[in-house]
Amino acid sequence: MAKEQAGGPAHVEGSTSTPKAAKLAEDFVPNEPATHSGVDEKGLPNETLSQNQTTRAANEALLSLRPQPTATDCQNVFDKLLERDEHGKLKKQFKTAKEAGEAAVAALNELKG
Repeated sequence: MAKEQAGGPAHVEGSTSTPKAAKLAEDFVPNEPATHSGVDEKGLPNETLSQNQTTRAANEALLSLRPQPTATDCQNVFDKLLERDEHGKLKKQFKTAKEAGEAAVAALNELKG
């Protein structure tokens, strides 16, 4: 009775359930960068991920999901994760790629309602 729709999850006829929240697989292991390039408000290294490292980690996590989010959804998540404060610094900083990936999935779920 389940029918695979192009680009979407299997649908059970007569089902009105809402889609489940996206979740990283238990065995998801992101590629952690060898060095962290993030900086604090004074511009000094602070052992966090840079903007590019955060984007890469978020992208890796989002693309591991099934079904994969749309490009627009991914861009909206990146925009949310890379918001800046009034001084031009990232509002959220992450110490690991796993942390950034989990935040990306949480942001996707928040955007999807």
